[in-house]
Amino acid sequence: MLETFVLVSWLAAILGTASVLLNSTARFSALGRSKGRWLAIQIAGFIPYLGVFTALAYLIMVRLHMEARPRQARSQASPQPGSMQQASGGASGSRVRCIRCRDGRVVCDRCGGNWQRRQQIHCNCMGGSNPCRVCNGTGWVNA
Repeated sequence: MLETFVLVSWLAAILGTASVLLNSTARFSALGRSKGRWLAIQIAGFIPYLGVFTALAYLIMVRLHMEARPRQARSQASPQPGSMQQASGGASGSRVRCIRCRDGRVVCDRCGGNWQRRQQIHCNCMGGSNPCRVCNGTGWVNA
């Protein structure tokens, strides 16, 4: 029974470590968390019996609060240079997807999306992001 728990603990530590490594530092900063600290906690999970607890802590304190990653449409053509990408399924040249932003929002220039920094400088950027100036917050640009 204990051997099974140790194996499950190590599996949880592997999955938690992989999750930390696969997420960008910006996603951690947007939550006011440190990617390096969570990586160290997940590595400590390789100590027998700790992996389950470190993975649960990571799940509850970080992963549940992260925004979902935006799904990118697969296209045969490579993205065009500049800040725009053709929208799939539309008439050629009518609507273009803005790739400078993520659905019309960009990380705040003043606080960088960091919650603690936002509190220190009294930034009122609506959760660490502002409307994109290229597409005016729509996520689309007319070509």
